[in-house]
Amino acid sequence: MLIYSNDWCLLPLELGVGSFTRVQGVLVTDVFGDQTIVRAADRGRDEDWQRWSMFRMNGDDVAGPGLLLAPALTATVNAPVMEEVHFLRDEMANMVWAVERRVMSRLGEALDPSVVAQAGVAAPATMAPTRYQLGTDVPPNWRPFIPTYLPGSTRSIRLQRARLPDQPLQTAGVILRVAGPYFLAEEEVPRAGRIVDRAFKRARWIDGTTFLWIGRRSTTGRGEGSSGLVFDHILETPPHVK
Repeated sequence: MLIYSNDWCLLPLELGVGSFTRVQGVLVTDVFGDQTIVRAADRGRDEDWQRWSMFRMNGDDVAGPGLLLAPALTATVNAPVMEEVHFLRDEMANMVWAVERRVMSRLGEALDPSVVAQAGVAAPATMAPTRYQLGTDVPPNWRPFIPTYLPGSTRSIRLQRARLPDQPLQTAGVILRVAGPYFLAEEEVPRAGRIVDRAFKRARWIDGTTFLWIGRRSTTGRGEGSSGLVFDHILETPPHVK
C-alpha cells in the first residue's frame, strides 16, 4: 500500500459532445469485495488554498465538481495572417510595447504600418557644439504599456495601454482597438515577448457543416526589442560648413 500510494489511476469516461456532467464519486471494489466510495479531493465549502483541485468551474463549491465537454475542432484551415501584434519588453526604456507588425488595409490585404513614412521635425539651426533633446521619436505603430497598481494593492501591478503625445488615439489594427482602458496582466508578456495575430479560419463539423470565422492566436515572441526611446538626450551638432 505504501509503495503504490502515490500512483495515479486513469479511468476512461465517454461523454457526449457539448454535455455537462457532475461526478458525485467513484465506487471502488477491492479484491475482498469491499466497496468504498471516493469523493472529490476538493469538496466542501471552506476556502482553504492548500486543498488540491483541478479543472474547477464557478458553482462547483455548492453543487459539486462538474465536467464540461465543450465542442472542439481537431483541425482547421488557416488563411494567411491579416493582423499581427508583437508584445515585447524594452529594458532600456523600462517599458512594454505593443508593435503592430501587420494590419489590414481597406483593400483587404495585410500591410506593414512601419513602412509608412512620417515626416520628422527638422532640428533648429544652431552654432552650439551640442544640442539638448527632451525625448526621441518612436514609430507610430509602437504603443506603450505602462505599469499601474492593481485595485486595492500597493505592490502588485498590471500593464495599461497608453500613447505618446504625437500618436493618434485610434490604432491601425483591431487587436489593440478596445473601447475604454486596456489592461494586460504583467505575466502575459514574458522576457521572450508574445505574438497575437488574427486570421480567417475554416473547418467542418462532424455533420459536414462548414464554418468560417476570424480567430486569434497567441504564441511566444522572439525576444526583447528596443524602441530607441531616450529622454534628456545630448546630441552633438555637426560642424557648420560655409
